[in-house]
Amino acid sequence: MQFEKKFDFLEFNSRLLKQHGNRHYIIALDSSFIAKSG
Repeated sequence: MQFEKKFDFLEFNSRLLKQHGNRHYIIALDSSFIAKSG
């Protein structure tokens, strides 16, 4: 299946930024996936 293997997104993004980054970053968080009470 497509998502059976674990993938280290933090390591992937860190390497990508080290190779192609320019020290100017924007961080975005999509909180729609976070479970909410109520």
